Amino acid sequence: MLIHLAVFLITLSGLIFEIGLTRIYSATIWYHFAFIAVSVALLGWGLGGFALHTFQRQLNPTLNKAAVLVILYAATIVICLGMIVEFPFGSNGSRFISSRHSFRSSWPALRYP
Repeated sequence: MLIHLAVFLITLSGLIFEIGLTRIYSATIWYHFAFIAVSVALLGWGLGGFALHTFQRQLNPTLNKAAVLVILYAATIVICLGMIVEFPFGSNGSRFISSRHSFRSSWPALRYP
């Protein structure tokens, strides 16, 4: 039962991260770029599940390995959010003059659903 709760929480955090990315990208770049980024990320989730299923015998999964991978997942979420704030891109694919300018100027659009 505890493993099911852990899988639920990890999946929920990934989906919330994707919703957050959609809102950030929709406010800073065009909408179709936002949905392409989310689609590629969700493809990565599916590809990861397929790879685990395919190589399950070679990987020999244990709870200790799973705990380490969950900690690495949490760290990469924080690092990715920091990179999004530090290196935003404009709608023409170029960097903004100020790295925090686009995120600070887009907070009103992100605040309200």
